[in-house]
Amino acid sequence: MAKKTQQEIDQMVALYAKLKNYSAVARELNIAATTVSKYVKIAQNIELAEKPVKNPFDKKISLIDDIPFPIDWKKLLLLSSDEKRELTVLQEEIYLK
Repeated sequence: MAKKTQQEIDQMVALYAKLKNYSAVARELNIAATTVSKYVKIAQNIELAEKPVKNPFDKKISLIDDIPFPIDWKKLLLLSSDEKRELTVLQEEIYLK
């Protein structure tokens, strides 16, 4: 397999943008779909690499205490007596006590 020229690669990328299908592009250009896939993916990765990446750590993170919740979340973390019993049964089943 010969290496593709930049013009051929650009043609593959343009057709893929239009047809959205590697096989359809391959049929149009009379080449293998795997070849189209390879070059389109390479071109897309180069485009992604050229885009600036936003730093997710730029903005200030709020403390959980600063967020107004409509209910007391701590109460949701407490198990009822039925839930405790079910948990004990489950633990016994798991550990075969």
